[in-house]
Amino acid sequence: MKNGADHFPQDLTGKARDDVQTQIDLIHSQMALYARDLKRMVNAEQQKTLALAEANARLAILDRLKTDFLAFIAHELRTPLSGMVVLDLLDPHDDPQSLAEMIDILRCGYERLEGFVEKGLEYFKWLATEPSMHQTVISDVAAIARATLASLPELHAQEVILESDISLEPCLVRGEGQHLARVVEILISNALKFSETEKWVQVRVGMEKGRVWVRVADHGRGFAPEMGSELLHPFTIAHIMNHSRGTGLSLALANAIITAHGGHMSATSAGVGHGATFMVELPAVSLL
Repeated sequence: MKNGADHFPQDLTGKARDDVQTQIDLIHSQMALYARDLKRMVNAEQQKTLALAEANARLAILDRLKTDFLAFIAHELRTPLSGMVVLDLLDPHDDPQSLAEMIDILRCGYERLEGFVEKGLEYFKWLATEPSMHQTVISDVAAIARATLASLPELHAQEVILESDISLEPCLVRGEGQHLARVVEILISNALKFSETEKWVQVRVGMEKGRVWVRVADHGRGFAPEMGSELLHPFTIAHIMNHSRGTGLSLALANAIITAHGGHMSATSAGVGHGATFMVELPAVSLL
């Protein structure tokens, strides 16, 4: 700071000017200390705000887990469990054909229950996984899509029309290939499941503006346009489509996997009977 002595009244003695300058310097020192302390307080409050936001995010995840788990237990397990009441009807003295039929009912109930539990545990695991952009594994979504199409025998059935448009250039993202392949498989299986007559499936993969995208479309049953986001929640399909097959978790599982990889998934349809389109977007990775 410049010396302020030149601005003092001329009638002040040298000692008086020195005293005033000392007071000014002291005030500036105190102001600097106040500014430092204020900055520390602001930083501390920012850290508290960040910690609170993280805690709220964890609470939101836990609340969603609780809600979905209760729905899973209260509603979705009743169907496979109901098939097991046949245990009360088993009679070792029945004829072999009746016993075989009841055992088949029990086996179907057990297999469905096992599928519910396994897929439910997998869904809850991914739902509890926070989005991460720091994965070290890099995978090519284009190559994953081609391999998945080749590995699904139901796609090569005579009644299935498959159209694919997959980028010849690598579409790199962060994440393990087996998890991303699971998403592609779920979307294709969903398209086939809800295409009861014309089993037309289109799979496209590309990259644009730093995003890798996967698009799976069909000419199947479709849904009301406003239900797009609901389809990505657990158990929705079984309720809104009067559909009793499957677990009602597949699309929710795919959505949870994509979210955990820092991506986004959407579902659109022009209406019931007009097919559906599912789009997945993931942050692209550049090796340059």
